[in-house]
This record gives sequence, C-alpha cells and structure tokens, in this order.
Amino acid sequence: VALSVIGAGLEVNQTEVSATIITRAIAKDPDKLKEIAENFEVQNHGLTRKNGELTQEKDELTQDKEDLTREYRRLTQDNRGLTKDREDLTQKNHELSGQIKDLGLALEKTIEEKIKSDDGHKKEIGELSNVNKTLKRALDKTIEEKIKSDDGHKKEIGELSNVNKTLKRALDKTIEEKIKSDDGHKKEI
Repeated sequence: VALSVIGAGLEVNQTEVSATIITRAIAKDPDKLKEIAENFEVQNHGLTRKNGELTQEKDELTQDKEDLTREYRRLTQDNRGLTKDREDLTQKNHELSGQIKDLGLALEKTIEEKIKSDDGHKKEIGELSNVNKTLKRALDKTIEEKIKSDDGHKKEIGELSNVNKTLKRALDKTIEEKIKSDDGHKKEI
C-alpha cells in the first residue's frame, strides 16, 4: 500500500509492503491460514484507519492551504494599497516640503522688510523726537521770556502802583491843605 499526502508544503509518504510466505504445510493448516488472515485483516483495518486519518489530515491541510492562499492574496492586495498610500504620502510630503520652503523664504523676506520698515520708523521717530525736543526748547524759552516779560510788567505795575500811592498821598495832602486853606479863608471872611 502506498499513500501520499501533499498539502501546504507537507508531504507524507508511507509505503508499507508485507509479504508472508505461505508454505504447503501452512496452506494445509486451516488454523494457521486463519491466523494469517486475521493478521492481514488487523493490518488492513489499521492501514484503513491510518489512511482515513491521513485523508482527513490532507483535507485539513488542503483547507489550511486554501485559507493561507486567500490570506496571502488579501495581504498582497493590502500591501499594494499601502504601497500606493505610501507613494501618495511621499508625494504629499514632497509637496508640503516645497510649501514649507516657500513659506520659510516668504517669512524671511517679510521679516527683513519688517526690520527695514521698523528701522525706517525708528529713524522717523528719532527725527520726530528731535523736532519735538527742539519745539520743547523753543516753548520753554518762550515761556521763560513770557515769565520775564510778565515779571517786568509786574515790576512796572508795582512801580506804577507805588507812584499811584505816592500821587494819592500827595493829592490827599494837597486836598487837606486846600481844605485847611479854605477853612482859614472862611475864618478870615
């Protein structure tokens, strides 16, 4: 009997040959023939059982092989999809890298322009600050001159006030003398 099982890379070969020599003496002995026949039957039954087990194992291995083949095909398809996704992501990464580079250059240019603009504003602010300082000095000088002028006017007003007081006293004295003189004339009359 020769059996061969192939499945999922597993190969089982079993060859079993048995020969029993039957002599004329054995052939004439029915008990001996019966014993040999029973042995053959036991061996045949064992081989049939073993053949059934191997057939079942072969069927299971064939099913496993089919399952693995389907899984292999599915994984191969998934791999193709993932490979395409990777290629798409690589392309997108390349595009984004280009955009990042462009944005970096634009940012550097903007910063440079902002610095120049700020420098221009700083210069303008410096010039305006100088103008402001000049105007403040002029205002301070004008205020100082106004204060001096006001002080001069106050002094002049004070002097005029003193003159006015002096004139008032003189007038009062003159009026008093005139009144006395008029009283003296009235007495004479």
